[in-house]
Amino acid sequence: MKRYQSTSREFRDYLRLNGVPLRYELEDELDYEKSRSNHAIYYENIYGPFLPLEREAPILEIGTSEGLFLGFLKHKGYANYIGIDLAQDKLSISQKYHPGRVLNADAFEYLPQNPEAFQMIFANFVLEHIPKDQTLSFLELAYKSLKPGGFFIASVPNMDCPLALFARYMDFTHQVGFTVESLVWVFYEAGFQKIEVRDAVKISEKIFIRLRYRIARYILHYLSKSIGVRNMKKCISESIFCVGYKL
Repeated sequence: MKRYQSTSREFRDYLRLNGVPLRYELEDELDYEKSRSNHAIYYENIYGPFLPLEREAPILEIGTSEGLFLGFLKHKGYANYIGIDLAQDKLSISQKYHPGRVLNADAFEYLPQNPEAFQMIFANFVLEHIPKDQTLSFLELAYKSLKPGGFFIASVPNMDCPLALFARYMDFTHQVGFTVESLVWVFYEAGFQKIEVRDAVKISEKIFIRLRYRIARYILHYLSKSIGVRNMKKCISESIFCVGYKL
C-alpha cells in the first residue's frame, strides 16, 4: 500500500479525490481569520473562565498546530505567549500568523529547559498522541515548567462518551484513550495538587436546548442501565478537558 508521507497539501488533495470532506483550509488569510473567529467563540466558552487575569502572564501552548488558540490569546490581549510543535506543515501556517511566537520544538526537550517559566500551559488534543509509557513523564515535565500557582489544561477525546470508539480510532496516530478517572489519575500521579475535569462543551442557556440536553442524558442513562453499564458519567461529551494546578 502506498505511504502518504508527502506534504499536507498533497495529502488533502488525495482525500478530496476520494470523497473525504475537509473542514477548512488555512493558508488563505481570509479563511484563517474566519476559522480563528469561529474557534475563538469555542475557546472563550470552554477555556475563557480559566485564563490568567494578568495579560502579561507567560503562556505556552504545546501542539500549536495552525495557531488558532494562539490567535485567540492574541485577540484577548495576552502579550507573552509562545507555541511549540513538530509538524512542519502546520508550523508554516502558525509561524506565518504568529512570527517569532512559534518554535519547532519537542516538548520533551523544551520543557526541561524552561523550569517554572509559565503561568499556564495548554495542550489541545495532545495527550492521546503520546505513547502510554511516556504520558506521566510528559505531565511531570509540564508540572515542573509551571510557576507556583500556575496550571496546565489538557483536552482529550472522552472515552466515557457513548460514541467514544469514533474519537479513539478516527486518527491513526492516537496512542491512548482517557476516561475522567484515568485522566485524573495521571494528573495526580504527575504531582498536580488540585484537579478538575469538565465536558469540553457549553450547553446553551436557552430553555428548549437545555431541556433537550436533559432528555438526551436521561435516554442515555436508561439505555446504559439496560445493557449493564453501571452508571452514566458526569462528562459524556465527545471531548473533555482537565485543569491541573500547581499550588
